[in-house]
Amino acid sequence: WRFQGQRLLVERGERDVVPALLKLLSDAGVDEIGLNGGATHAIWTLQGLGVLDGNHPEATNAVVAALKHPAMGVRRNAALALPASPRSVSAILESGVLKDSEPQVRLAALLGLSEQPADAAAAQAVLAFLSEPANGNDPWLRDAATAAAAAHALHFLQAVASSRELSLPVSAITSRVAEHFARGGPAEQVGPLLATLSQAEPTVAEPIIAALARGWPRNRPASSSEEAARSVGALFEKLPANARGQLLTLTKSLGVKGLDQHASRIKEMLLNLTADESQTESARAAAARDLVELQPQDDKVVAALLELVTPKTTPALAGAFVEAVGASQASAAGPMLLDRFKELSPGTRPVVIRVLLRRPVTTALLLDAIEKNRIPLTDLTLDQRQALAEHPDRSLAERTRRLLERGGALPSPDRQKVLEQLAEVAKKRGDAARGREVFKSQCAKCHRHGSEGHQIGPDLTGMAVHPKDHLLMEIIDPSRSVEGNFRAYTIGTADGQILNGLLLAESKTSIELVDVEAKKHVVLREDIERMQVSTKSLMPEGFEKQLSADDFTNLLEFLTQRGKYLPLPMHKAATAVSTKGMFIDEANLVERLILPDWGPRSVAGVPFQLVDPVGERVPNVILLYGPQGTIPPRMPKSVSLPCNAPAKAIHLLSGVSGWGFPGGRRGSVSMIVRLHYQDGMTEDHELKNGIHFADYIRRVEVPGSQFAFPMRQQQMRYLSIQPARDVAIKQIEFVKGDDASAPVVLAVTVESPN
Repeated sequence: WRFQGQRLLVERGERDVVPALLKLLSDAGVDEIGLNGGATHAIWTLQGLGVLDGNHPEATNAVVAALKHPAMGVRRNAALALPASPRSVSAILESGVLKDSEPQVRLAALLGLSEQPADAAAAQAVLAFLSEPANGNDPWLRDAATAAAAAHALHFLQAVASSRELSLPVSAITSRVAEHFARGGPAEQVGPLLATLSQAEPTVAEPIIAALARGWPRNRPASSSEEAARSVGALFEKLPANARGQLLTLTKSLGVKGLDQHASRIKEMLLNLTADESQTESARAAAARDLVELQPQDDKVVAALLELVTPKTTPALAGAFVEAVGASQASAAGPMLLDRFKELSPGTRPVVIRVLLRRPVTTALLLDAIEKNRIPLTDLTLDQRQALAEHPDRSLAERTRRLLERGGALPSPDRQKVLEQLAEVAKKRGDAARGREVFKSQCAKCHRHGSEGHQIGPDLTGMAVHPKDHLLMEIIDPSRSVEGNFRAYTIGTADGQILNGLLLAESKTSIELVDVEAKKHVVLREDIERMQVSTKSLMPEGFEKQLSADDFTNLLEFLTQRGKYLPLPMHKAATAVSTKGMFIDEANLVERLILPDWGPRSVAGVPFQLVDPVGERVPNVILLYGPQGTIPPRMPKSVSLPCNAPAKAIHLLSGVSGWGFPGGRRGSVSMIVRLHYQDGMTEDHELKNGIHFADYIRRVEVPGSQFAFPMRQQQMRYLSIQPARDVAIKQIEFVKGDDASAPVVLAVTVESPN
């Protein structure tokens, strides 16, 4: 009702209510759970009426005073609502909200600073904030601090440059802020920054120089000056060899003179570093990348790096050298890689193929080599064959299809026919231990089962709820019902690279893909020439070409093997993304259930499998209908999960809701767990507000469930129900009760009666 009142007053648009709102905001009282809803809504009503624009001192003063209000929610919203002005910066810093005992208030203070004008004191305060381990180790506070630091980028980088050393969180954020700063091409500010860096410790200056070199726009020189040249010269003398290469790259972009005469010396130093076996592998790999970036079209650099790839070179270092060569634009890079192919170890050859497939020119050379039998077609993985057969360059796609047809490796387009031909493998009993080995060799690169594998595609841990014939269909025809977040994307970049993978994240400035090797690729939008999404899954068709009938039988036995506990797959049933606001406003930071790690969890000895929301992209919880707010009214009133097995107990990570206890009526029905047995009978288990369910927003104890773990300041609870019958349960349905809450289910695990 307060939200409704706020809306009506803002829509009315009359400021005659301002005195009453200021009086409401001055109320220092709190309710039984430490809130003052009236004061909080008064802040945003004032903002909606336009009196928090910096031109109405009385309103601004009231919000500044609210930074010290006893209620956490009022302090938090005051920090977010202050107008952009130097006075607001001072108010935030002087009020102590950056050191507030409540993380949500500290988070809001940082976000408030991110909207304020650039200020040296604010930058120093953000750096001091990050130096506290409790802040620097919290991922959400780190992100908010990054936003605040970016708003005061020059001052922040200068403050960092004055530090003696950097913690890991500060170093990572500094790199992001420096790259963000550089992408804006601030020609007038880079000179003062270089001057400060010339006085910095080398270990502090190095990551900033590297980030500036990565981020500075092409063809946007800064105004050159003697002071900038002197700063660059001083930096050159103190930086290590690899950082000198990055400095030279940066000065070329900036148009700052003074280092061109050192180019050959830097090249020699980097070559020596890559060849120096006394250095760490990471240092040698970094030197190789810097060398190629420094001399991107130099055939001699490519030759020198490939000479370092010998039988004595470890697979990791050999792969890093090949990856560095792959970034080169030298015309000889592709032919040299192919000439060395037969001499390379089995662990390095796949890296060469992956590198050659990134550019159409080198892809054509690879196809030439396959046609001439210099490289076996079987060296291409199934996903690489599918990507090539659908290459955006039609001539390359046609050549690939002809090669696959010639080698008998082109999958039949009639997937239903293939499925029918293999139907018998789903009717046989296999060897689960051997099936596990098939999973590890063929599936673990993209899928997780229990603690094994990588989670690029769907988690297969709970697949035992499905019959074997259903799983066989998913393997043979993976694109039949592919979900949007598992479709393959192809990106062509301005420098001629072709990247394939799942869309992991996107922002205003970049796209992030993850390929089948679990390698992430961040591509700036300005560097994207074309992007297309396939109707097909990233999982390729044609596994029948790689697995025998026995392999299929054993794999299906492994995937359908049931232990004592069976986590149920939630990804197709989830209705909401818990890392967004779930009740009133998706942008609201308090309304979120967030974990630093979405891996498997065990509560009360019961294993649970969580769905990773991948930032804010993938639905990961079941949120049921609720009559209040703006989001729950759009949610379904019931959701079902397949089970297909008898159960001794059904364990839930749930017991939390929006508008739950101590809100609402104690004893009202929040959710019904309805069991649908295979024989057609149903059984209801009522879960009640104040007994099984409590509000999500903070830890609140109720007798019918127990606290499972915190999700920042919010809570998740654990409870279980015991079916009355030992008959197989076909599906478990979660049905909204008749009260006003909006219940949440995070994970479900079935315990076998055996």
